[in-house]
Amino acid sequence: MADMTAEELTRRIRKGEATERADLAEVDLRGLSLEGAKLPRCVLSGGNLEDTLLRNAKLEGAALREVFAAGADFSDADLEGADLEGAMLRGARFVGANLTRANLEGADLSDADFTGARLLFAQLDGAKLGGAKLGKAVMRHAIGLEAYFGGADLTEADLRHATLSRANLEEANLTGALADHATLDDVRASGSTWSKASLVKADLRRAHLVAADMRDADARHADFTGAKLDLANMTGARIAHVVGTGTPVENVQVLWADTSSRGDGSERLTNGKIPLLLSGLTPITSEAQGERYIGPGDVVREASLRFAEGARARIDGRCERCAIHLGDGAELVIGEGGILADCTVEGSGRIVVEGRFYEGRTPGIVGPRELIVRSRGVVVAAVKQGSELASLAFEPGSRLRMKVLRPES
Repeated sequence: MADMTAEELTRRIRKGEATERADLAEVDLRGLSLEGAKLPRCVLSGGNLEDTLLRNAKLEGAALREVFAAGADFSDADLEGADLEGAMLRGARFVGANLTRANLEGADLSDADFTGARLLFAQLDGAKLGGAKLGKAVMRHAIGLEAYFGGADLTEADLRHATLSRANLEEANLTGALADHATLDDVRASGSTWSKASLVKADLRRAHLVAADMRDADARHADFTGAKLDLANMTGARIAHVVGTGTPVENVQVLWADTSSRGDGSERLTNGKIPLLLSGLTPITSEAQGERYIGPGDVVREASLRFAEGARARIDGRCERCAIHLGDGAELVIGEGGILADCTVEGSGRIVVEGRFYEGRTPGIVGPRELIVRSRGVVVAAVKQGSELASLAFEPGSRLRMKVLRPES
């Protein structure tokens, strides 16, 4: 049974008497003015707070489970560590409120206003935030597995290190949002807007970004493995060192993209080459270096790469389970930071290993004209000679677990 009635509570608040830890479970407080009330660690679970005014209220650690608070005003209130699991908060106002480490799991927050609110480390699993206003909200490290943000306004929200796996962000507006290092795998975000958003090192594996607006977004080092980017607009996006989708990218809407490591626009690609970079299936030609190039941070998986006669290629990124063919006289350089894991290289070209090569099947290297392993190079592979015996050179300090096989007679 509750400690006091609504009338007793309002009387105590007017007199400035203590109300901490009060048991107000299932009490009807709808429409009351409780502005500035001090209710830390109070129990309000199951109560009625519809249209209640709680501006500047102190509700740290309060229990508000399954409370009915549609249209309530919590603006500038302190709800740090409060438990609002399963609460009905449609259209409620949390402008400037502190919800750090608050539990909002399964809460109905449709059309609620969180403009400028602090939701650091907040728990939002399964919460309904359709049409909510979250402009400039601070949501760093928040967790919202399978949360619904359809049509929500997250303009300039801070989502760094947030985890929104399997969340629904369809038609949501994330213009200018900060989502560096965010975990956004398996999100459904078709028709969403990420213009000028920062997604550096974000996890976007299997993200559904069909028809998303990603113009001028910073997606350097982001992981798009398995993502769907059909009809996405990525003009002006910064995409250096992205991990590609692993499948062909078709119908992406892009005139040019920034491929400079610093994202300063000093290196650009035009439309024809961008889908190849986003897919991660084909290395991109670096005009500045005049060679085929896979740069630091780039990851190419399960690709078949062919380099024509006399071509030059350099790998400073990572290739996994790739089959590489070298035309006659082609040169392949695996830079110091380059890694070929579970790969094969065939053809009468020149191979220089400054980084690491690990074969996928034996023999991993077939028919080279020349194989040079530099002082820091690592080769774990069988090398099968071609009809013309290869020239093999190993600098002091190189590490080898290698077997040389004779050519077939």
